This record gives sequence, structure tokens and C-alpha cells, in this order.
Amino acid sequence: MLSGTSMAAPHVSGAIALLAAARPGLSIAEMRAALLGSTRPIASHAGRTVTGGMLDVRGALAAVGAVPVAAAAPVVGVGQPAGLDAESAPAAEPAPAIGMPVTDAFDRTSAGLDADGWRRIRGRFVVADGGAVSRAQGESLALRDDVMAGDVDISVGFVTGRAASIGVVARSDAAGSTLYRARVVRTRWGYRAQIHRRLDGRWTLLATGRARGRGTLRFEVVGGEQRLSIDGLRVAQATDTVISRPGTVGLQVLGRGGRASDFRAA
Repeated sequence: MLSGTSMAAPHVSGAIALLAAARPGLSIAEMRAALLGSTRPIASHAGRTVTGGMLDVRGALAAVGAVPVAAAAPVVGVGQPAGLDAESAPAAEPAPAIGMPVTDAFDRTSAGLDADGWRRIRGRFVVADGGAVSRAQGESLALRDDVMAGDVDISVGFVTGRAASIGVVARSDAAGSTLYRARVVRTRWGYRAQIHRRLDGRWTLLATGRARGRGTLRFEVVGGEQRLSIDGLRVAQATDTVISRPGTVGLQVLGRGGRASDFRAA
């Protein structure tokens, strides 16, 4: 098998060319953040590479809003009889939420989100002066260890700053490889609100709309509905039933300088 940087370089170069063709106005920093923040986690790479994953070109394109919005895909739920699709199967009772509600004002000083119910998955956050600030070039992801819920209503104050994007995640697995994400992404043409599904490390753009670089982000995940609001105004909405099982919630930032405050989940 051919491997090493000599083999990886042309693949990464090709991915950059695709990003540049799809979004000609992207800066080098924005392309770098998209590539590093959309990798597919590989267990054997953890701690050995910057991202702990492998290149995912489709995920990078989705991260900059260059992949067509996907239609909701029917799935067979756990315990659902064979031969029934998601629409014809009897509705399952929602699992009771564990560890809710959650509030964190980040009113302490800490070298990272590795305590007080948080677990750092990738990257780095510094907590001080009422905010959690990303300090990694690529993806910074922190999940709550004390939460397990299907239907959630998450809100967080945010300032994009120098980061490429900032947002929250819901129904995440323990590794952060399957989840729903609502975020605000900075582009050359302004800010965009996006809702994504990440399934086994692969990103799919579900909905997008206009946004601003700071304010209060609210992400509601109820049944098969995902709704993203900024300062009380609905900016993106999707219907997707692929991730139906409960999961945890958390923060995700691509790039340095994104700031989150007053995190709440109920």
C-alpha cells in the first residue's frame, strides 16, 4: 500500500483545488479550517495527527456550504420490525432526558473544557471572563459527559471573532462522529447559518441561511425537526430523521478565537 506524505500531498492539493473551484472567494485560512474541521475520525490516528482523522473532501465542501442540501433519508429505528420504513412504523416513545437542564456561564478560570461536566474531544478551549474561547487552528470540540437526550433546546451566546465558524451540537455520540450541528460560519460574502448532519464522520448540509457574526444562537432538535435561530429570528430549518437515538450536547469551533458564553440546554 502506498502511504506517507508523498501520497497524501496530491490528495490534499486536489481537495484545495475543489474548494477553490466551488467557492472562489475562500481565503487560505478558511480552506484550511474546512479541511481540518471535517476529517473522518480514525482511532489509530488519535494523538498522532493534528485532527486524529483522514481527509474527507465531501465533508470539507459541506463545511463551506458547497454541497447540495440533502433530503431527509428514512432509516429503520432500533427495534423497528423489518420491512417497515420510518414513516409507516409506529412512533416510538422518546427516551427520558438525562442530566437536563444544563447551564454554564463559564464564570471561572480553566485551561480547558475538561471538567465540570465537559469532556474535550478535539482541539482546545480556554475558559475565562465568562466565556469559552477556542485556541486550536482546526476543530475544537467539547461534549457534556453528563447529558443524554433526544429532544433538546440549546442556546449559547457567541462571537465568531477570528474563527471560521462557531456552533453547538446535539444527539452526539461519545466520539463526536455522529451528531447534528448548528453553526455560524464566516465567509468572504458575510456570515451564514448552517445545519449539518454528521454520520460516522461524514458531513451533510441540511439547511442554510443568513446570519451575523455575534449574538445568541438557539438550536432546537425535536423529533425529526432541526431549527436554528439567531437572536430570536429563525434563519434555518431542516427535517431529517437519520439520527434518532439520544446523545449528548456540546460546543464546536473551527479556528482560533471563537467565543461562547452562557451555554444552556434543556
